[in-house]
Amino acid sequence: MFVTPLDLWRRSPHEQGGVPRLWYLNPGTQEFWERVQKRARVASLWDRDRQSAFPRTPLLITGKVERAACETISLLTSIESPLSQNRAPMGKKRNSAMRRERLFDLHPREVVDTDVMVIGGGIVGLATAYYLAKRGRRVAVLERSTFGFEASGRTAAGVRQQGRDLRELPLAMASVALWADLDDELQDQTYYRRSGNIFIAVSADEMAKFQAATEQERSAGLYVEMLDRDRLKHMVPSLSDRCLGGKHCPSDGMAEPWAVIRALVAAITRHGGRLYPNTEALDFVVQGDRVVSVLTDTIEFRPEVTVNAAGPWAALLATRVGVTLPIRPFPAQLIETEQVELRCDGFLVFPGEAVYCRPTISGCIHFGPISVLTPRDVMKSPSQLSPVAQVRTKIASLIPALGGVHIRRAWMGLLDVTPDTLPIIGPVPGLSNYIVAAGFSGHGFGLGPGVGSALSALIVDGRPSIPLQAFSLSRFASAQ
Repeated sequence: MFVTPLDLWRRSPHEQGGVPRLWYLNPGTQEFWERVQKRARVASLWDRDRQSAFPRTPLLITGKVERAACETISLLTSIESPLSQNRAPMGKKRNSAMRRERLFDLHPREVVDTDVMVIGGGIVGLATAYYLAKRGRRVAVLERSTFGFEASGRTAAGVRQQGRDLRELPLAMASVALWADLDDELQDQTYYRRSGNIFIAVSADEMAKFQAATEQERSAGLYVEMLDRDRLKHMVPSLSDRCLGGKHCPSDGMAEPWAVIRALVAAITRHGGRLYPNTEALDFVVQGDRVVSVLTDTIEFRPEVTVNAAGPWAALLATRVGVTLPIRPFPAQLIETEQVELRCDGFLVFPGEAVYCRPTISGCIHFGPISVLTPRDVMKSPSQLSPVAQVRTKIASLIPALGGVHIRRAWMGLLDVTPDTLPIIGPVPGLSNYIVAAGFSGHGFGLGPGVGSALSALIVDGRPSIPLQAFSLSRFASAQ
């Protein structure tokens, strides 16, 4: 009797420099091993049962080893599917029998002690790491790809206060205050500009809704103003006659995602933070109510506090510490034109037509569709991306100058959406040193600095600098 060793290549031999990592799998079922033995001479075997940590990972057959060699290591006996229905109540830890067995390397991992482990290299994770490093905390950031590669690098990059849920508005206003000085803070250009944000109406009903929202937002301390047709056309001459008026927030603005990510990465490094791109958090070790280790394929991190800022992947990571997050990935589409003179510096939103557009620092125009689904519909309904031609036709009916411009490229990003489209920020029930900052539902770019500042205060001082009660995970448990 023997145990077959398998080289599990996270990437191809070329990407790994020709030196694959060596892992072992013990026989989970007789059917599994029959399948392995039948294909022992095949170059690679795609493990279709792995739906969570390693989708589409090749298992390479290498031959025989002594059973004693495998008795010295822990073996993977099962991989839990993220689609499993065997879940605990919201925010509660599952029974240990329901937990996934650990995956360990044959060779000992490097052990790294750190004060705070941030998982996710988007703007929320990086901003959190920056403010912690600035305050002298040892912080490490794990990112499964390159920094800003996911939603933060594929965003429309609006920094907006108006149109927010009133529970989210104080956080948005605090974030905008930080954005104003962010270039000086980070000692780099983010290309942030307070160019204003205009919600534009194409019907009388929309104008009435804008008027009601204006009164609410002013009562909450945000200055917004109504625009009639003449004033709107004066501010944005390229608009068509379909546009009847709008609602303007002059303190709103935008930035360039690539520049913001670059500036944050440099600032974290300057303050002594440690960055780990292309490094995936594979598993966690939980003892009692504490996450004591975060495991990658080569490193075991031992943090005092772990922050899950993994965006669309946050819910999957949370299952590995026994927590259920009601977050669903939702695709968002963005289209870029060639350089064009739009004669408008602001961010334009057309709620009735479900499209937006904004100028970039390079002179191109970014535009795309926005979701008109209700929050509950977003969680239940499959999303389909709109054809580029369809979106272009719609935006051209509102801004005729965009009708004939050349489309340079289009791309998609994934939003992390919650049932009420508000983020989940703060500790979770059952774990004393595990914090979630995810589920931003498309608002994370603008809120990033405020969230990072608030979480750094929570971790260092024990109290956030901005109230976060409205974003607690427990709000979903109470709604069940």
